[in-house]
Amino acid sequence: MPQEAFSRLAALAMLVILLLGAGIPARAAESVAFKFVLDIELGTSVTEGAVPVIGNRFAISEVTWFRRVDLSGAIDGERIKVTGDWDGNYLSGECQAVHGQCQLTFQTTGIIYSAFISLNVR
Repeated sequence: MPQEAFSRLAALAMLVILLLGAGIPARAAESVAFKFVLDIELGTSVTEGAVPVIGNRFAISEVTWFRRVDLSGAIDGERIKVTGDWDGNYLSGECQAVHGQCQLTFQTTGIIYSAFISLNVR
């Protein structure tokens, strides 16, 4: 009888270790707040907002300097990758989120002098 009790206790302990040790999956992100900065010959534009996260993806579509900027992002654990287009000029970048926040400088093409985005994953 003591051997059976010991086996049950060991099985229960193993279950607890698996649940706590392996971790319960993190809560999925619900939204991303952003501040997007675009610097071109005409000047600097700042756009802010928040968008929903669907699965692990989000999309930002705003108008800046009279043209639409379309950005799409993917959240992979603590890594966030964002790519996009502003009037045929392409942007891309990645960052490591710390406490749900990150800032990235985009690699750009065309007439964009520089572009940055700050993200806050909620």
